[in-house]
Parts: sequence; structure tokens; C-alpha cells
Amino acid sequence: LLGASPGALGGIRCLPHLRLLLRNLGVTVSPAQMALGRADQAFAADGRLIDAASLRMAEHLLQKMELIEERRNGPSPAPLHEVV
Repeated sequence: LLGASPGALGGIRCLPHLRLLLRNLGVTVSPAQMALGRADQAFAADGRLIDAASLRMAEHLLQKMELIEERRNGPSPAPLHEVV
């Protein structure tokens, strides 16, 4: 799960509620999560994350998603971090 907002907490308080809702709907939800605070200032003009720590966290989140997907369906033809 990833939350993003212009506030300092990046939507972190909504993520547990969203996780519960999605699981109740039968969605496979990664245990990894990220909250991107000040999202209105977090991206360069080309759409890339400015902050190196936020970029590392987003890459880690995508890697976790890839692992879950591989466990469910086998290896994907293109890694998610190359698609995004």
C-alpha cells in the first residue's frame, strides 16, 4: 500500500483501514507500505521522486510487490520497477 498527501504524514493513518477493507474484499495486500508526505512537493517536473530516501522506499515497495506476484503467478516478463 502507498499513501500520499500534501500533509506531513502522507496518509499513514488511512493505510491500516485501507488494508483491512481490501483484505475483506479478498485482495492480496503486501505487508509493505509507504506514506509519502508532502507529495505535492515530492516530484520533479519529469515525474520522478526528488528525495532519494523516498525513491528507495518506493523501489523497495515495488520489489515486495514483485515477490508476491511471482509467488502467485510465476515470474513476470518485465519487473514492475521497469514498467513504472
